[in-house]
Amino acid sequence: LPVPPNIVSLETTEKHAQARSWATKFQTRNIPKKLVELTFSRSSGPGGQNVNKVNTKATLRCPVDSEWIPLWCRSALIKSPHYVSSTKSILITSTQHRSQA
Repeated sequence: LPVPPNIVSLETTEKHAQARSWATKFQTRNIPKKLVELTFSRSSGPGGQNVNKVNTKATLRCPVDSEWIPLWCRSALIKSPHYVSSTKSILITSTQHRSQA
């Protein structure tokens, strides 16, 4: 992953340009699994007998203080409804596709 520039806020045009450059490079990369915690569990809801046997709910946890997350993003992430203060992480779950594939 590209290393984010060491800026805390985006108060100048130059800092905006640095952030935009980093974001453009970042969007073309995949986040390695070793940098996040990805788990699967049983999902609730309709789905027949399969839902009781197969772990189809995906949960992604990412610590906000990870070095690959830019400093200027962290305050916004902390205000996100996905932020979990006890673990200082962003928690995202998906049961949309009901598959680990």
